[in-house]
Amino acid sequence: MLESFMIFKLSDLSFLKKKLFNTQIIMLGEPDHGAGRAFEIKTELIKYLYNELGFRVLAFEADFHAGVMQKEKFTDCLYDFWSPRIDSMENFYNWYRGLPGGDPLHLCGFDCRRAYKLKEFYRSGAYRNKLLGNIKSDNFSNVELSKFSRVLDELLIYEYKSQAVIEDKEYFFKALDMMDTTDIFWKQEIENLKGYAFNAWYPDMNSSKFRDGQMASNISWLAEKKYPNEKIIIWAHNYHILKDCSEVVCNESRSDIGFLMGEILHKKYKKKICSIGIAGFKGAYSYEAYLGSYDKVKEINYDISDCFENSLLSKDCDEYYLDLTQDNIHPSKFKSSALNLNYPQDADWKKVYDGIIFTKKMTGLKILN
Repeated sequence: MLESFMIFKLSDLSFLKKKLFNTQIIMLGEPDHGAGRAFEIKTELIKYLYNELGFRVLAFEADFHAGVMQKEKFTDCLYDFWSPRIDSMENFYNWYRGLPGGDPLHLCGFDCRRAYKLKEFYRSGAYRNKLLGNIKSDNFSNVELSKFSRVLDELLIYEYKSQAVIEDKEYFFKALDMMDTTDIFWKQEIENLKGYAFNAWYPDMNSSKFRDGQMASNISWLAEKKYPNEKIIIWAHNYHILKDCSEVVCNESRSDIGFLMGEILHKKYKKKICSIGIAGFKGAYSYEAYLGSYDKVKEINYDISDCFENSLLSKDCDEYYLDLTQDNIHPSKFKSSALNLNYPQDADWKKVYDGIIFTKKMTGLKILN
């Protein structure tokens, strides 16, 4: 199978220079939020993109509002598994802190969900006051503003467990539609707040449509309004960066097809955007990292006998980049666990990613001493 594929050793990233020269947005995935080696691989890719290709913005799958507005506390905007206290992130933060002040890498977020570490900011009314302080209040009476504030505060406190009734939800969205501001950030944040509310109140309808759609909108805002002259790196899960979700099975209902962040952005930016997934077929990972638990580790042990990964076993290197942009890939449909760990499936992977990184040494996460 390998004869028809262009494969590069990950130890030398120089092959990326020509392939990504005209790319404005590059999305880097990970197969699980507890896949530590994926974080380390992304760090090396980010260093190369910064040093050799001029990328100056790194946007995490993290709190959009706080990531843009609270630069001095940026790490508080992140999910804990990407924080400085995680061993697999240590290399990234050491490198980032050593960057020259005159040529920074701008960090930001693009997720409509709110950072848990900033819960007191959101739940205390501080966020609400900032929002209302940046809109024109002429369209609202004091009673209306009070009602909006009550619904917003309850939503920020409980999110998915919110008990807001239909009348409150309808009023909330109507109020957001009526809000007006001259500030370009707060215009986007109002839209972001809609995405957050839809995702929290209607999780069973199609959370991908709401959350991923808003994440795509936020990234477009970053690319076109906040950093129009910069190249942007996106740090996210493999799932969110898929070019075509119809090629793989992500959930039983398949309701996410056409609504994922990656699908939306690839349709919009076409050849200016690139998606690179990361897969592990040996090693282990912290399968409860998304819950903030890193002690429980699961081995990667799926049957690779009929998978693409099997052809890499005899190779003399632990990590490879599979280029999926070439025209003469045959077969482009093959079996691989390139979306999630321990879950191989047949797919036309050329339609899913622009490239896949395979590692034989996946690791879990540990908290630094």
